[in-house]
Amino acid sequence: MKTTKLSNKIIMLFLLFLPAPSLFAKVTTVKYHCDDDKTLTVSYFFGETTDNATSTFDGWPHKMYLDESISDQMIYVYKEEPYILHVENAFNIKNAKLISITKQTNEPENGDEKPYYELLYKNCIPGN
Repeated sequence: MKTTKLSNKIIMLFLLFLPAPSLFAKVTTVKYHCDDDKTLTVSYFFGETTDNATSTFDGWPHKMYLDESISDQMIYVYKEEPYILHVENAFNIKNAKLISITKQTNEPENGDEKPYYELLYKNCIPGN
């Protein structure tokens, strides 16, 4: 019986010192006004294990992850196949322009063909 109480105390102590990423993550939500009178709200999460952006479009909620291999200081690229989100001026996300959200609609059939991307949102400016 004492072993169980001691084990529970050790587990509780261990859990107490585990980092909780969601508690330390910075969340910024931006409402955009886009071309073609479209609006879009995106929440950006920084400081978690993987930075991500979440939004609902194309009929479903999407969680896209920052692709650091193709992002830089000025343009962040978030991906969730088949969707790609491009954000300009990313160092100041609250005022960042959402360049576009695209959807890959077909795969290339051979090495010479390029995939086709449907433009879902473009030229999105932060606003209320």
